[in-house]
Amino acid sequence: MCSLKKDDINEFETNMVQLRAFYNEVKGVLPDCPNKYGMIGLYLLFLVYKNRTADYYTEVELLTLEEQKNPCIAVAMSLEQYFVDGNYYKVLNTKQHAPIPVYNYFIDKMTDTVRYETARSVEKAYRQLSVREAQKMFMLSSAEELETFVNQQKPKGLENDVAWVLAKDYIHFEATEKEKLSIPADVVINQSLGFAQELEKIV
Repeated sequence: MCSLKKDDINEFETNMVQLRAFYNEVKGVLPDCPNKYGMIGLYLLFLVYKNRTADYYTEVELLTLEEQKNPCIAVAMSLEQYFVDGNYYKVLNTKQHAPIPVYNYFIDKMTDTVRYETARSVEKAYRQLSVREAQKMFMLSSAEELETFVNQQKPKGLENDVAWVLAKDYIHFEATEKEKLSIPADVVINQSLGFAQELEKIV
């Protein structure tokens, strides 16, 4: 947890590997630590965030069915399922049901990813979107947050030939056209014929 407060994910993973080994060694010998399932659930969130599917399912298989029903574990498993199903609204909504505050570290990161992917879909599906609908769609609490989000999305939108314009309580998605390179057909044909003649001479 201290590693996440320092925003050091690599250190977090190293510590969690050691902690998981400790949990396995003392299982059935010592009583469960009060934070055990909270930490395992946090590690599952980390694996989901990193898209390490194989490692995630390996960890889940180490848990009994009763352990999987623990609220801390269940939240992480539900979030992974939401990603698989493409149910982004539920992913965004998970933060309100985090069993312990530290879960929000990874939930926030995943939420940013979901908003980014949603933005790519919205800019293709809509010509304009009201500020109110946009706030609801991107799960943002204020117009100020939406404005910041729009400004963050503008560069990526332009890469996809879409300009994001926030004006008059609407976000407008305006198509842009990149300059197309023209290739003179007659020049290409002449060059190809020339190459063919030279090749024939060599043969």
